[in-house]
Amino acid sequence: MIALPIISGILFGLSLKFNWINAVKAALLCILISTIAVIFAYSKKILQSNQDALLTRYKDKHIDPLISLLNNYNLYTIDGIEWLIDCCNSKKINNNEVSVFKYIKSFFTMIVYPLITLGLGLILKESSIEEVVSFIMLLIELFIMAAVIFTCIKPIISFMLFPDKDIIDYLEDELKYIKTQFNPYE
Repeated sequence: MIALPIISGILFGLSLKFNWINAVKAALLCILISTIAVIFAYSKKILQSNQDALLTRYKDKHIDPLISLLNNYNLYTIDGIEWLIDCCNSKKINNNEVSVFKYIKSFFTMIVYPLITLGLGLILKESSIEEVVSFIMLLIELFIMAAVIFTCIKPIISFMLFPDKDIIDYLEDELKYIKTQFNPYE
């Protein structure tokens, strides 16, 4: 791994006209690239060890209590876990936020936008080209601002309509993890 930066530094030095200044620059570049490569390899090793510790802590705090809860209700079987995953899916389908926003979108596309188009057609009928262009630019800015505001408000509305959505997603993910790691003899 360290040989690659050294070789690239030497080739870089040779690509320049060979003199002592360029040789020193190439050597310093080799040292810099090698140092960065070593730091990257070391930090990757540290991150891997931290990830293992975090995974162990997450398993102890979340997965093990869920497994004991499944054991208490005699659901620590493949069929029981699949049934709970199906329950999570059916709950998410029943509380689908996309359907709510689909109704809002259809309301705007069927009623509001045609009325806006009719009003704008009547207003812009007697306007000059400059006024029409400036009005269209203003309208585009308003639509962009409305889209940004809707994008900011959508998570709040979604949370108010479906407060359990994140909990159900986390539960489903943990159940899928338990299903992949299933061992009935623990």
